[in-house]
Amino acid sequence: MEKKSNQRESGVSRIVGVEQATEESLLNYFKTKFESEQKSDSDKEHSEELDNVINMINERMQDFLKEYGIDSITVPSKNIHIVDQERLTPQQIEKLKQRYEKVEGLYIPGEQHIAMLIEYKDGRKLNFLEILVHEMLHMNSFSSFQRLPEGKKGQGKELIRKTESDKEEISIGMRRMGFRIKSPDGESYFYHMDEAIITELTMRFDWKYFSQFPELAEELKRRQEAIDAQSHKSGEGVDELKRDLAHVEEVKHEDGNQTVTLKGYGHRQERDALNGLIDGLFDRNKANFSSREEVFAIFVRACMTGRLLLVARLIEKTYGKGSFREAGEDGTRDD
Repeated sequence: MEKKSNQRESGVSRIVGVEQATEESLLNYFKTKFESEQKSDSDKEHSEELDNVINMINERMQDFLKEYGIDSITVPSKNIHIVDQERLTPQQIEKLKQRYEKVEGLYIPGEQHIAMLIEYKDGRKLNFLEILVHEMLHMNSFSSFQRLPEGKKGQGKELIRKTESDKEEISIGMRRMGFRIKSPDGESYFYHMDEAIITELTMRFDWKYFSQFPELAEELKRRQEAIDAQSHKSGEGVDELKRDLAHVEEVKHEDGNQTVTLKGYGHRQERDALNGLIDGLFDRNKANFSSREEVFAIFVRACMTGRLLLVARLIEKTYGKGSFREAGEDGTRDD
């Protein structure tokens, strides 16, 4: 039986393909991981300000997810690690670049911690917190591991654990994270849809709560000025432009010049596809929904609870049998 969201003691909800006693043992392992310190030599110390901001985000996250009928988990500040790249060896830096070239933060399910590859500092606080909220939402979404078949062991993508009785070694790998479904071969179905949902949630969290954070006042002011200026120049509406502009990045050069870049929210292509799907579902089912946001909420609940059936039924009822599976295959990724 699936645990209710308020019973979660870590970011992991289920272990599939094992007996109940083994599942409980493994869930306890992830609980221990979640509660552990796991401090690394490459960790950059948090400022008191950042720890306070993380506490504020956790408080707001409870209210935010409750609107979708979801109970959030509190992500302790100790579970959020800022990688100090000056403390890494050249080999570690090269490996980091190869694996996470365009990544600024990541949730690590096997460790139950979040790694941030950018710093929390003046001029970059808004960017840092946008990435952090995104990863905290991943951690709050439904996730499960599965027992891997014998032939799938040793591929470097699994955890190998022993039961508490120490009689059996279990090889497990990710099965679900949010909306995405992972096969034992490492393919991720609905990967793009999952990232789109999480990013759209991050944007809504940003718009609703970041204005309450005095630490972000200056950066939010610059962002709004950039949006207003772009609206005046192009004639586009402010509400539409705010979906494209996440933060303003200012870089001061040694020669005294400054470069100003307008940065958008991530996963634009994936978000466009998701929003096109939601618009189509709303347009064809207006008798059942009062707004397109109500349709989006169904996707959010599926992502956070792991129950995809309502979304699947809605898509197949609207677009025909097999359309839900096609949507998953369009978002396939080989991890």
